[in-house]
Amino acid sequence: MSVIEGQERLILIAKAIKNGDLLSVENAAFISDALIKIAEGEKDIKLTLNINAKRGEKTSKRSQKKLKRGEFMKSLAMPWIATAIAPENQGGLGCSIEHAIGMIGEQSAEDLRAFGFTEETLKTYWSNHPELHNRTFILPD
Repeated sequence: MSVIEGQERLILIAKAIKNGDLLSVENAAFISDALIKIAEGEKDIKLTLNINAKRGEKTSKRSQKKLKRGEFMKSLAMPWIATAIAPENQGGLGCSIEHAIGMIGEQSAEDLRAFGFTEETLKTYWSNHPELHNRTFILPD
């Protein structure tokens, strides 16, 4: 579990407690065990609450929003590329992968910069995420 997921879990638990909602058995056991460890003198509270950031991992609200925005933009950019490289008779632009990426990259001649990624980043995402090579736009949660 990433530090961001741990933080989100704690926020959900805190809101449920504040609203008087019932916690799931798993969340109740987690928070109960963590509070007992803290009360018994556990020194590393962040580790106990599963929100200890790993090296290079950022925990600020700003960095979380930036990460979510990047994932959102990636979920739009990859289907756009898939559509751009599709043949014209299938509703695409019939572009090569290089031309499609060049159209929307940060240094694009068309000055679209539609998704805020460099061409190198788009190429990396395209090659590392074949599951996103479809023309359906699926937005992340």
